[in-house]
Amino acid sequence: MDLADGDYWIDDYGAWNHVALGDPCPFFTHPGLRNSERMDLAFRHLGMVRVSKRRGTVTVQWDIAEACDESLDSACAFLWEMPGVGQMELRFYFGGWTYEIFNSVRDALIRLEILRSYRNVTPYPRARTIPLGKEADSTCATAVVGRARYLLSRNGGRFDSDLCNRLAEEKLMERILLFREEDGGSWLSYRYIGQRSLFSQVFGTEISDDLIGKHYAFDPATNQRTCTLSRTYPHVLSEWSEHIDQVFAPIRYNNEEGYWVSYQRILIPCSGRDGRRMLLLLADTNQESLIAA
Repeated sequence: MDLADGDYWIDDYGAWNHVALGDPCPFFTHPGLRNSERMDLAFRHLGMVRVSKRRGTVTVQWDIAEACDESLDSACAFLWEMPGVGQMELRFYFGGWTYEIFNSVRDALIRLEILRSYRNVTPYPRARTIPLGKEADSTCATAVVGRARYLLSRNGGRFDSDLCNRLAEEKLMERILLFREEDGGSWLSYRYIGQRSLFSQVFGTEISDDLIGKHYAFDPATNQRTCTLSRTYPHVLSEWSEHIDQVFAPIRYNNEEGYWVSYQRILIPCSGRDGRRMLLLLADTNQESLIAA
């Protein structure tokens, strides 16, 4: 059995509904509904599963808590027998959208069955961090994180023009965030946000530019100072020791449906030209699994 390129919605009877390219959700065609709202109704109200095929890559998309068993059973039964799949992506909602990529249909469908067992598990309500150790070795750190750490260490922990030039030469300067102590160390402010940093990619350069000089804990995703990810910043400075962790952050912005971002983060204390303590942050996205295997 094969599958033509296109999008398919599997209903609660296990029936496959082929839809035209460019119309990702033909259900609930009321003109007052945005496409994201139509998708929400299909995934959650009807418990449907979406299967898409593009040039040998198959994507299976569903809501872990709401998908009908009949829909998932039908998807799995068909895909087990389908030839010519080069890559399979599982895109699922668990408190936010996330995805995993596999080069084997067998591995993907085994993983799908594991994910189904989380149907009645409450998703993480906020960002999740997994410390990788203050002095994580090179096998822990990604290449980007490891390089930034090396350059700062080589410069004696000073954030000066020499370091800026080295970071710029290796295209790392545009990826970092920099904070500085204010009012004698009572709080930290945003001093620099790189245009290609993960922060700017998520929230946009306009918001990034507006944050310069503001309190470090301000979180654009919620428009208030509630960001749990920033709680460790003062501790890293007081300990004067780098900190590396794996982060899974739920992003909800402009009333859009949330999604999870997976990345490795390094926090490195350093000193500015005026002697004030500073904190360098670099985040490097990766594909670590939100849900354990």
